[in-house]
Amino acid sequence: MVFSGAVFQVSKAPAASVAIQVAAKKAVNDAAKKTSSIREFAAELQSRLEPSLGSGWHVLVGGDFAVDLRYRKGACVLLFSKTSKIKVLLYRTTPSTTPPPNTSTKH
Repeated sequence: MVFSGAVFQVSKAPAASVAIQVAAKKAVNDAAKKTSSIREFAAELQSRLEPSLGSGWHVLVGGDFAVDLRYRKGACVLLFSKTSKIKVLLYRTTPSTTPPPNTSTKH
């Protein structure tokens, strides 16, 4: 599966802020130009998302899939490429400002 030359567009639903849509579209299209497999694409995309949009983002990539998930309101973007017939779902489940869980145990 070749991604170079694939141009991804943002789907109308689910809705995310324009800033998130623009950043996601740039990250997806830049990753598509650099990779040649779905696994490389997803990993490259994940590495591009965190610096621009913060942590907590999940990446789903495939030709066809169905999902039922919970995500933060305004933090889910679906992109698609007609030429490569690939869909990309990006979603955040937790706020990026959530502190790490307390793993120390005191007795």
